[in-house]
Amino acid sequence: MKEKILKKTADYLIREGCRKVTVDEIAAYNGISKRTLYELFLDKNEIIEQCLLYCNEKTREYYHEIFRNHDDNILSVVLSGHHFRPDSKLTSAFRLFADAKKHFPDIYENVEKVILEEHRADLRKFLRKGQEDGLLLPDLHIDSIVTFIPMLIRFIGRVDFHSETPISNRETYYQTIIYYFRGISTEKGRMFIDDYLNKNKI
Repeated sequence: MKEKILKKTADYLIREGCRKVTVDEIAAYNGISKRTLYELFLDKNEIIEQCLLYCNEKTREYYHEIFRNHDDNILSVVLSGHHFRPDSKLTSAFRLFADAKKHFPDIYENVEKVILEEHRADLRKFLRKGQEDGLLLPDLHIDSIVTFIPMLIRFIGRVDFHSETPISNRETYYQTIIYYFRGISTEKGRMFIDDYLNKNKI
């Protein structure tokens, strides 16, 4: 029941915004009494926090599915990354996080700490799998890479595509993420990347 409420409430918050929605409206939207809602959540702040964590979990499931579809091969995932287009629900979840950051910064900050650690743990696991597969260099400082890659992705997201010399998102990804991974790959990994690039002109 709680998960169903979180799913519906997250959709509602995405549409209406975190700030103006009341507990009464959340209860009515879910077709339950306010009393029932308070039996599951302490207050509106906890509802927002749990919705953010719920959206994060669904986002992690989305990315884990991508890895499974590429046989948990991190280089295959990276190379195919320029094709990925998050679906509308995932994009909406990003909007919810941005809204929470603006209007409920304390909640967002607490949730962000949990989320960052979870995503770093996921990335750390996939990087080590790449080493075990002989695709990534064995002497990499994994913790540094786990910190750097999200920074690099955020940088790509902030590129001004309306500058005097516009560059596409695909080209930016190609020149940064793909070549970064080529630099930390073994000879086997580099051959894998070069073979893909030769067959798939990006």
